[in-house]
Amino acid sequence: MTTDTPMIAADDVTDGLTLIAKGLNPKQFTDGDAEYQRVLSRYILQQSFRDVVDRHLAKPLGLIVVRDIGNEKKAQLLLRPSSYSSPFAAPSTILSDSMRGARRSISAILMISISAAFFPSASDLMSPTYQPSPLGAAGMAKILDEICCRLGETADEENPLSSSKELDRAWREIAEIPIVSPDMQRADKKSKVGLLQIVLNKFAANSLLTFDEIDGERVYLPTARFRHQLRHVLSHELFQATLALVADYPVDPMAVDYDPPETDEDDIGAMPSLFDEDIAKA
Repeated sequence: MTTDTPMIAADDVTDGLTLIAKGLNPKQFTDGDAEYQRVLSRYILQQSFRDVVDRHLAKPLGLIVVRDIGNEKKAQLLLRPSSYSSPFAAPSTILSDSMRGARRSISAILMISISAAFFPSASDLMSPTYQPSPLGAAGMAKILDEICCRLGETADEENPLSSSKELDRAWREIAEIPIVSPDMQRADKKSKVGLLQIVLNKFAANSLLTFDEIDGERVYLPTARFRHQLRHVLSHELFQATLALVADYPVDPMAVDYDPPETDEDDIGAMPSLFDEDIAKA
């Protein structure tokens, strides 16, 4: 009996799985980790080992190796789920503990407002030199409010947005709550600012965003992986159509080639998938 599957050295399997395991940790870099440095160097320099990792280890696990990111002193491997059905795909329900049961579609609308705030147009997203401005939850809440208003305006029209019952329920629930609540001491579901603060805090805690304090307000900036993942999910028609309501993006997801950009940015955080197919199926 013959097989086309090549024999893979045990050392290649061990090193490859080590590399994937370390690459799945968004907070882990090669600086201070000699083992990570060694296996990542093998991946960069040895084509045969790279093939083993990409084709025979990552692919069957439902992962795609995007590229190595960083420099000689501090680098890491960037991985993403190969599809929404991948066991490593992190749908918006990753926020469910903090959102206390909020539906995926609510989380998705919140994430769309964050995306529109950081990248107001497709050209901004595509530009390797564009640097988003630091933003807080209050500024993003205005965009969230506008999304709900625009979805309300198109609710009676024949389009993909109005055909999604789950999306319709979500924006109506968000629209009913005020932009800010009397209790501004903590993030909660009583206001649009509170909802966004929950999501932003979750992203920051998982290295999805960087943050700083400016004039007493916590403001955020997206990492390179945020940009990469946003470009990836823009192939989803419903995500693109919702984003296009408040930002300068073509409604047709095929109108722009959103292949993820090459970047040497060091500040890489993990980011869950911004959109979930369950919304489109609702």
